[in-house]
Amino acid sequence: MVLKRKTTETTSSDIETSSEDNVPISGPALEALVRQSLDDKLEIFGDIENNFVLALRDLKAQLDLADGTKVIYPGSSTHVGVARVFGKENVVHVDPSEEACQSLSGSGYQVAQTGIEDYLPSEKADLLVALNSYGEPTPAILERVLEPGALIIANNYTLWAHELNAIDGVAMIGAVMPAYSSPDASFVAAPEVPETATDIISATYHFKDGQQVDHHHPEGFSFTDQEPNFPDALFVFQLDS
Repeated sequence: MVLKRKTTETTSSDIETSSEDNVPISGPALEALVRQSLDDKLEIFGDIENNFVLALRDLKAQLDLADGTKVIYPGSSTHVGVARVFGKENVVHVDPSEEACQSLSGSGYQVAQTGIEDYLPSEKADLLVALNSYGEPTPAILERVLEPGALIIANNYTLWAHELNAIDGVAMIGAVMPAYSSPDASFVAAPEVPETATDIISATYHFKDGQQVDHHHPEGFSFTDQEPNFPDALFVFQLDS
């Protein structure tokens, strides 16, 4: 799949650009496109060898999460990658789409047809996984759906990690960096995670004759955009006990 794009991995000092019209995309940008394209088809997706699934499986072992860990996956659409790791009997897919929920439940997955902001679980979960999830995490939501001391795994593509890092009573304990799809991805304990890792950064882009060119190019139209830092990293947070 190819698409015109602005960036892939971004940090405050490294903005990737391209002079080509079409470049391959990967990571959360591709994940989001797959979700969007398959949402209408209502096909279940999330291959067991997908980079996210592999990274999440490694995180499960790194964090010593037991089999039977109860998990909430908000904004899942028809993506079942989390259930590939924790088991469909242990994961509740929370999504307001009736069609997506029908597709998942028809294949034996647990669903709650609602938004995470309105979800009231029959029992609180031990873990929440947010991959490119909609909405905004709040203290009220976390208290309502998670046990004290529960973990949260979230990327920053939709600013979940940024918002979680600002909530009192939520502490970052580590992250898979620089990106879950990176060949050199590794778990970094919290003291070694850069302080700016979940920040929103300014990225400057320069265009000439409608094409994106090197960001040091002195000619052409330019603009500055606000983007999440390390959008592909998987950040791990823990609620106060």
